[in-house]
Amino acid sequence: MRIFPELAVVAVIAGAGLALWYDAPLGSAKPLLMLGLAAVALAVGLKVMGLPAAPVVLGAALVLGAWRGESVADASAPIVPTGPTEVTVIVSDAPAISGSRVRFRAEVLAEAADQHGSVPVGSNLLVYALPPPDLAARRGPPFLRYGDTLRVSGKLERPEPIGDFDYAAWLAAQGISGVMWARETETVATGGGHRATAALHRFRGGMASALQRAIPAPESGLAQALLLGIRSELPPSVKDSFRTAGMSHLLAISGLHVGIVLALTLGIGSATLGSGNPLVVFCAMATVWAYAIVSGLDPPVVRAAIMGSLALVQGLTGRGMRGLTALVLAAGVMVCADPALLGSLSFQLSFTAMAGVLVGLPVIALVTGALATISGGSSSSAARWFQYALTLLTASIVISTTTTLATVPLIAMHFGEIPIMSVPATILAMPAMPMALVTAAATAVTGVVAPWLAPALGMLAWAPVAWIIRVAEAMPPVMASAGWVTPVVAMAWYAGLAVLALLMSSRRVRRIVSGWRRGPRWRPSGVAGFMAGVTPVVVLGIILVFGQMSATRADGRLHVYVLDVGQGDAILVVTPRGRQVLVDGGPEPRTTLTALGQRLAPGDRGLDAVVVTHLDSDHAGGLIGVLDRYDADVVMEGAASLRVRAFSPVGIGSRPARTSEGSGPGRTPHRVGVGCRDGSPASSGGQDTVAH
Repeated sequence: MRIFPELAVVAVIAGAGLALWYDAPLGSAKPLLMLGLAAVALAVGLKVMGLPAAPVVLGAALVLGAWRGESVADASAPIVPTGPTEVTVIVSDAPAISGSRVRFRAEVLAEAADQHGSVPVGSNLLVYALPPPDLAARRGPPFLRYGDTLRVSGKLERPEPIGDFDYAAWLAAQGISGVMWARETETVATGGGHRATAALHRFRGGMASALQRAIPAPESGLAQALLLGIRSELPPSVKDSFRTAGMSHLLAISGLHVGIVLALTLGIGSATLGSGNPLVVFCAMATVWAYAIVSGLDPPVVRAAIMGSLALVQGLTGRGMRGLTALVLAAGVMVCADPALLGSLSFQLSFTAMAGVLVGLPVIALVTGALATISGGSSSSAARWFQYALTLLTASIVISTTTTLATVPLIAMHFGEIPIMSVPATILAMPAMPMALVTAAATAVTGVVAPWLAPALGMLAWAPVAWIIRVAEAMPPVMASAGWVTPVVAMAWYAGLAVLALLMSSRRVRRIVSGWRRGPRWRPSGVAGFMAGVTPVVVLGIILVFGQMSATRADGRLHVYVLDVGQGDAILVVTPRGRQVLVDGGPEPRTTLTALGQRLAPGDRGLDAVVVTHLDSDHAGGLIGVLDRYDADVVMEGAASLRVRAFSPVGIGSRPARTSEGSGPGRTPHRVGVGCRDGSPASSGGQDTVAH
């Protein structure tokens, strides 16, 4: 069993980790580079003379890894002063809504001349700000875009630890020096930044916007997380449900997502160009990396893209590679490119979970082989389908169990608790994942190209995404205390996992596994295979859609729903004939859209009337998102709100609401002033009217 190549890469990773986590008394990383190169030269000399060079190679790998880690540690983020600050910045990443503000990463271009402190030009800040009124008037949420140049003034702070979480170190790993809470924001210029990056952000933002308009919340937020890696639209309650159910790994784009993209690309390419055509492999590789770029190049998707590319190259050249070798090689490439990834939880979870998969694959083969032996190899159609279903169930249980066991120490050390329901929750949610990804991608792309067609596809995407959310919410929050998981226990745990993964990928185990296989396994293909994968999800989707629609159809009664929007007011009135009136919109868009999406049918994107009693933020803040994603025929404002038009830089009258009449968005609805004193709605029993 040859393990030397893996050990050399592991030595590089270990050297980078030692340099990052232990301060060495070196003024520069150059001595480590010189020492590593000298060790490489010595290893070459030993090899030429026929002497053992493996120990020297491992030492050289360790030193070169330490050099790479030390070179990153030298380039630490600059220290910025705290207190009142006024700077000119450029938005350097995709902004996101955070409560009533917009959160974005910004690069400092210049500071005010009268500032006593010095904010280094080129330093990166995490900024929380209200958008400038001129941008809010002509753009939809989050109003700011990559490349916008802004003049911001406010309080600059250094990040402090949040409980046991070292928030400052987490930001520093991303090159962020401070957090700024802006009081005033002014537009200097738009359309800056690199053109290619700006085009990518526009395309990614267009896909996210298409999902928001075609799928109701909170399902639209989960669709963005699954497809694009954007999790800012997910309500805190949904995130908590995924955390307590042990399903948080589904929110991060990982090997599952890349595997689905790869399988679809290979299937389509083989059907059109032929299974043996090398062009299919190159198209699949290009598609995988394009998806990785669009989804944000998070560590899990980069790891999966590297391993997928290696698998494609193996298929093209006919030379095999062990799964463990591919995993270690992917880790080595990523750490050499950015050693700071070693401190990233997503990086750690991605690689430990994949190690769990490598351990589980031989177990699946052994168990399914034993089941086939017990069943006696019956050739009847019913027996084949039963064995196929049993194989899928076995694979789901084994992979869910091994990946959960592989990630338990990390979850325990970072969150202090271990979700007990992770395995059953993952087994129930996994069948809907491929359909959720495919339909969400189709909805997003269609929303960019043909927006009028996206709502129909959004109905298809809503069902599997809603099922995943229902699974997370239905799981009891059974959590086990993790105080016993100390760093020593975690290191011993992962040392055992590494040995187990090494053994499971060895040739001897592969021979044993192949011996258990009694001939080729039957699996449905063509139309039968497609229907086998789609039918369960479609059945569940139909049940969810009809259940949601039956709960919201007109039934001759007046329904008044007081929506749970936190510290604010929002009331949905459904009249006996099915007219829908929203009175006030709560304090912020995300909670209001979530509550509204849970009351309306999945494909219903229209409101007959929106009423704002007054423009205090706890009544009108959420209407910004409502009027952006729902068509409103009439917007009615109370007498007090007519006298005070703007409650914030983003007023209700800043953008025209959309209407279901006409050909699409952009039509200004009727705006009516209502002279009521308290703004409370009332309905005449049995009549389809709203009176004040």
